[in-house]
Amino acid sequence: MPQGPRSKQISDSLAEARKRREEADRLREEAAKKKAAADLARKDEVRTKTVNLRGSRNKTFYEKWDGKKWVKIDKAEYDKLKKTKAAPVKEKPTSPSAETKPSNPTPAVPPPPPRNPPKKEEFEQLRYPKEVIEAGQDFIQFRIHTYKRGGVITRDDKTLTDKSVGTIILPIPSQIGDNNTANFGAGNMNFAEEKIFGAAESGISGDLMGMATQALDLAGEVFGSGLAKKYFTSQAVQSLGSNISLEQILARTTGSIINPNMELLFSGPGLRQFKFTFKFTPRYDKESLEVKKIIKAFKRNMAPKGASGNFLSTPNIFQINYMKGGDEHPFLNKFKLCALTNMSVNYTGDGVHATYYDGTPISMQMDLSFSELTPIYNEDYNEIEKFEKGHLGVGY
Repeated sequence: MPQGPRSKQISDSLAEARKRREEADRLREEAAKKKAAADLARKDEVRTKTVNLRGSRNKTFYEKWDGKKWVKIDKAEYDKLKKTKAAPVKEKPTSPSAETKPSNPTPAVPPPPPRNPPKKEEFEQLRYPKEVIEAGQDFIQFRIHTYKRGGVITRDDKTLTDKSVGTIILPIPSQIGDNNTANFGAGNMNFAEEKIFGAAESGISGDLMGMATQALDLAGEVFGSGLAKKYFTSQAVQSLGSNISLEQILARTTGSIINPNMELLFSGPGLRQFKFTFKFTPRYDKESLEVKKIIKAFKRNMAPKGASGNFLSTPNIFQINYMKGGDEHPFLNKFKLCALTNMSVNYTGDGVHATYYDGTPISMQMDLSFSELTPIYNEDYNEIEKFEKGHLGVGY
């Protein structure tokens, strides 16, 4: 029975689909054969696999390819298979003439040493925990600098710093804060001292009339109140071995004392101090080594220099910053340059002596005490106000 145009079109489509399916099956079969051949050629290939076990150090496993999948083996079999699978070293063919002639190889020239080799105390960055710092993560940064005087009197702590030695990054401790101080003390000036000060000031400025007036006023008040008589009386009594004072005589005889005109007066700024406590619990070999380097770096950079000379140099100093990601923390306080004045390390942080296989304590506590080199002044806040709005923080 003849086919219509529609039936013929459907039949051709089915035939074309069948051909494509057969071609796809053929390609898959060829790929499977190639893979099987490649897997067979890789038989007895070995590899190592390192796994980070929770609460312990890294553990290394040994595996070999059995032709279909990776299976675990022991280290002895791993070493044996690796030796047999190692590629042979290709040697260059030697000519007959080369065999008879003695070889005189040219000695290798060692590379030239670096022009400015880094000092032993310098390093790039130490970090605990030894993990990648994520954006927005809070941490504290200690940037170490060599100490350099910028003058006899330093009003800006930035003139005390020279090149950077390295940076240490640690997690922010559980207890942080700041304490700003200003020193004030009581000051007295009675009426007699006031008159004497006025007379002296007038005499120094050349006002002889003013000086005479101040002196006459003082004499009138002293002799008119009988204060001179009581003063000489107290001196006579003291010459006989008594320790009675003029104020005591006035209180006993008149029931009054000289008004001291007491006032609280500013006596100077204060230097701030900071204490930080960090706990280390290294989890694997590299982190253990990092903790060791961090402790040694703090110890080394707080020590003076020049043990073999007649003079000692100031230890290195620290620039401390609270950080949030790659920027300074938008809220917490700022620091001026600091000196590390005290450091203590407890190698039994959990109260017992326990170590890993290499002797590293499983828990350590480090206490650091810093003191700022220069006081905080009102003008210091002008610098931080240059930052963008919303990033001023609480200042120093």
